Amino acid sequence: MKIIGSGKYIGGKKISNNDLSKTLDTTDEWIYSRTGIKNRFFSDINIDEMATIAAENAIKDAGIDKNSISYIIVTTITADSTMPSIACKVQKSLQITNQCMSLDLIAACTGFIYGVDVLISLLEKHNKKTGLVISVEKMSDALDFKDRNTAVLFGDGAGAVVIENTGNNVGEVLNFAEGDDNNSLNLATSVDSFITMKGRDIYKFAIKAIKNNVLQTLETENISLEEIDYFLLHQANSRMNNLALSSLGVPIEKIISNLEAIANTSSASIPLLIQHMKDNNLWINGKKILFIGFGGGLTWGRFIYTI
Repeated sequence: MKIIGSGKYIGGKKISNNDLSKTLDTTDEWIYSRTGIKNRFFSDINIDEMATIAAENAIKDAGIDKNSISYIIVTTITADSTMPSIACKVQKSLQITNQCMSLDLIAACTGFIYGVDVLISLLEKHNKKTGLVISVEKMSDALDFKDRNTAVLFGDGAGAVVIENTGNNVGEVLNFAEGDDNNSLNLATSVDSFITMKGRDIYKFAIKAIKNNVLQTLETENISLEEIDYFLLHQANSRMNNLALSSLGVPIEKIISNLEAIANTSSASIPLLIQHMKDNNLWINGKKILFIGFGGGLTWGRFIYTI
């Protein structure tokens, strides 16, 4: 499996911490010191349009014919319709005319890792060449702007990758879940429902998930910590990510983050980190990356990838 193209959508209105402090009992210093977030973007277009723009950019980056795509997998928790799926809307917008399988997948902030896992399985099982994973979230539609515990954390965005069934760039992709009946992180489907979160529970879960994923990867892949060039973690909280990884001996320069600029974009955060690396000339052949996702469900997943 090889990532042959990537693309993003970040746009709409830029919202700073100071903007939020005008209506919430908070400050820029309070938010940044606890999360690492300075800004976020709230999109002014529909979620399927966001996904389509990211997909178009990824297809252009890959340099492929869009009709060579056999699968479109969209990961999201903020879809504005269940039927048709966002993936089917994107397929229509892209004007893909071949027989393409399109579906939405829900795994919260681990969505991208789940999506990659499903796509690889489909490509290998059916001996197809190319697929598309798009992770897109319009979190602003799900925020209660009276709740500073959640309203300051999230932003909107979309990231997409084109994956080709070739080479041996990826290690084993592993995804897991543990049923959560404690509503640690919850978003109902009813109208006017908002994200609710038990921050302390999620923090403890995330620290544990990050450490376990790193240690288990080293064991299953039979590699050392030093052999991993970069760590791409779900962008929930940079203070949390840095604490968990530094406790294992990971130097800060190996931890890639864009949280300060765009906040937590849920499942979109990891593919947006891929584009962030490309934009900053860090996506270099031969570099080994550990991807780790974790989030509501509770879910988590990981894989090693060599560029």
